[in-house]
Amino acid sequence: MSTSELLSLMKAREGGDIQRGKFLLSGGSEIISTQSFGEGGGGQLAQLLGVDASGRTSAELGAMYLDAHD
Repeated sequence: MSTSELLSLMKAREGGDIQRGKFLLSGGSEIISTQSFGEGGGGQLAQLLGVDASGRTSAELGAMYLDAHD
């Protein structure tokens, strides 16, 4: 592991970024799926936006969030 990777790992651990830490420890070859968002996350995002989550994808909800917070 390079010095840069060790520093990145240290920052990930300090920041509580478990996914990044696992990625670095696995040699950086692990693929982290963006499709494992889960139903709960979409519902939480919809609730934050004040909209109904049914019939909306996580991508649509994400776009709505970005539009609302630009």
